[in-house]
Amino acid sequence: MADLVKLNSLLPAFREKFFHGEVPRFFRQVYKKHELIEARRIGYHPNFHGQPLTNTDLLVHFSQKAQHTRDKVYGSLAFLPKFPGEYAYWLCMDLDNLQAVNAVFDRLIPIYEAYNIDYIWEHGEGGNRGHLWFMCDTPIKILRAFVNQLLDESRIDRTAYDIEIYPCHKDDNVIRLPCGYHVKTSKVYPITYHNETSSNPVFMTESFIAAQSLSKEQILKMLKRDIEPPARKRNPDQVPFIYVPRNLPLP
Repeated sequence: MADLVKLNSLLPAFREKFFHGEVPRFFRQVYKKHELIEARRIGYHPNFHGQPLTNTDLLVHFSQKAQHTRDKVYGSLAFLPKFPGEYAYWLCMDLDNLQAVNAVFDRLIPIYEAYNIDYIWEHGEGGNRGHLWFMCDTPIKILRAFVNQLLDESRIDRTAYDIEIYPCHKDDNVIRLPCGYHVKTSKVYPITYHNETSSNPVFMTESFIAAQSLSKEQILKMLKRDIEPPARKRNPDQVPFIYVPRNLPLP
């Protein structure tokens, strides 16, 4: 059980870091109860017609419990990845299959480490999926160019691996806030940050607050290749394997 007093005290700093002081329109994961038995996803629906997000809404999310009405079940909060002034304050890669997870762990994470990108891994079901986050403070146009460079350097085809990237390539879809109750699977998924793994919302908020944000100047420097990632060689005939990165222990 989270320390609600401590969690509440962290919310102003978390909101400033994650939403950059904005009051976003929020959504909730929602399923009709009769459809939930067959686990047919019906998506995210707007909650309260775009009522401004409050600390109470965040505390409900971090309670990690389903919210019930007569015919529906509500879970995690989710947000449109839109930012004021065409700036981005975080980036999230959504990996929905084991092949994408393996490719990112094997080829992209080492480049993150070479660039000293302070990333957060949100575990998905069975280790076969997840969300990879890092914080930033840069124009979206520059961030898009940087993400394309990262994918090129790691030889990852975003389309082939069915990787969705927020906010760079999906402006009309929502992304779940970590450490909430996932209605479809009835689980709460942990995050890993700096070798520690936990689903405790206090740990989650502290991790996002502590994570170093990449500035526009840092990203431009990396785009100019003033910082080079290590040369990496790969046998094209190598048999695929499940890769567990050295600093991302499984929960």
